[in-house]
Amino acid sequence: MLLLSSFLLLIVLYLAWLVIRMSWAVGYARRRGALVDDLTEPVDVMQPILGGDPDLEEALRDNLLHTDARVRFLWLVDEDDHLARQVVRRLGLQYPTRIKIIPCAPFSGQGNPKVAKLIVGLEHVSAPWVAVLDDDTRLSRGQLADAVEQLSAGATLYTGLPSYVPAPNIPSRLVANFVNISSALTYLAPLRLMRPVTLNGMFYVVSADWLRESRVMELIVGELCDDYALAKWIRSHGGSIHQGVMAHRIRTTVHSFRHYASLMHRWMLFADLLFRDLKLGQRILVVALLGVPPLLLWSWLVVAICVAVRQPGLALAVVGTGLLLRDLALRLGNRWVGLTTARVDFHYALLAELLMPLHVLHALVGRTIQWRSRRFRVSYSGRFQTLQTSAKPGRPAGSDS
Repeated sequence: MLLLSSFLLLIVLYLAWLVIRMSWAVGYARRRGALVDDLTEPVDVMQPILGGDPDLEEALRDNLLHTDARVRFLWLVDEDDHLARQVVRRLGLQYPTRIKIIPCAPFSGQGNPKVAKLIVGLEHVSAPWVAVLDDDTRLSRGQLADAVEQLSAGATLYTGLPSYVPAPNIPSRLVANFVNISSALTYLAPLRLMRPVTLNGMFYVVSADWLRESRVMELIVGELCDDYALAKWIRSHGGSIHQGVMAHRIRTTVHSFRHYASLMHRWMLFADLLFRDLKLGQRILVVALLGVPPLLLWSWLVVAICVAVRQPGLALAVVGTGLLLRDLALRLGNRWVGLTTARVDFHYALLAELLMPLHVLHALVGRTIQWRSRRFRVSYSGRFQTLQTSAKPGRPAGSDS
């Protein structure tokens, strides 16, 4: 009887906490009100580009087709990246007034390679607003207009909400479902109790004048986790981060399970660096919001196995009902937030959450990460050392944006 009671209690706790967190995310999204559609001022979009992903050309073209004509794209391409240069040349011939191709020196092995490119790109910015966008990320219609409105109202930085479109293989679907079940719960739900402590580095927008005058890119070029370093600098200087509710779509082909493990390892290691820098109250909140749910899920599945030894039919019925309710809460929550592109697949979403504690443990004990063609050794304090720089252009297995 005690085992069965514990089993039911764990399921109820997990589902109740999921519903509460999702309701906080939905509440934040609905408080945002109506979104603007028309862009009032020009925006320059800086995109550091690396060749090799099969979806690269389509992603770049998609942004050209679905943004205002006053949006100009500054494509930052390594001089020795022949795959990327071929793609951007083709698109440059088709959209000559919308694109500026900026060659960049190959990575020297020192500092953050993405930030180094952004420093070069900033010299070519002429619009009053500048966006930073990863090369596998697609903007939603009206997203830049929403960003400009929030920045004009006083925010220092506007950042978006990620949703993944899975490529057709299992590792890609695992990554996509991890992001899609976590996006609203990670970026929106905590805003019920605290201000944003970081930003989504795949897409953000700032004032071009502020970016030049603050010289923040030069100050964080030595930081490996550039999005958190930027957010930390803004908060320490009295600025504010506005978390948008419009989704930007990302599609990265995760080539193999090794690539998947490498990507998740890097994300969890960066999350660990952020966590170590938080105040005690913020740490407790992050653990409660993001760390406890996967452990609860593991707990009631393990207890379910024990119950199944004596009452297999009951265990199967209760577990099945609990998992269906979990799936329903995630799908409805994403829909009510507005994450209509965030597809949740029952089996992959369940596996993605169950694997999360293992990825966290991997990040705690393994401090060497693979980032595209480069390997870095990261200390617990956030300092890093470049271990290897590949001379080969393109996006090899085990790498990503």
